[in-house]
Amino acid sequence: MCTALSTTEEEHLVPNRQVFELLEELDRLIAEKQQAEEVIESIHSAFGEKLAEARQFGEKAALSSAHFNAQRLARNSGMTMARFEAAHKLLARQLAMSSDPGWAPNAKGIAASALDLSNIHKRLQLVREVKVSLSALLR
Repeated sequence: MCTALSTTEEEHLVPNRQVFELLEELDRLIAEKQQAEEVIESIHSAFGEKLAEARQFGEKAALSSAHFNAQRLARNSGMTMARFEAAHKLLARQLAMSSDPGWAPNAKGIAASALDLSNIHKRLQLVREVKVSLSALLR
């Protein structure tokens, strides 16, 4: 192999033109590799910046959404409590009256109260989720 890449002189081997061409090609490839690494690093850095901006935007959006949900739940809390108290009173009254021999159940009122209590229970779960979400976002 060494003889294929060299020419002979009287006292030693001298590299032929192919060796110099290969060395130039290697230098060119090394330069291209370095340029590619610089471009990749630049793209990676720009991507990191964009990702940080996107995360910050996402956190702001999540906080804004949780804040909006908390405000909406707070606005409706008075009405929710009034519905809860009315449902509780109707059911307590129906329970007390159920021992009377002539009692006729208020089926429509009981069904409406049960539906109200179910909706209030769902709202309570939503309030808990919003509370957990807000506390996590504000840490």
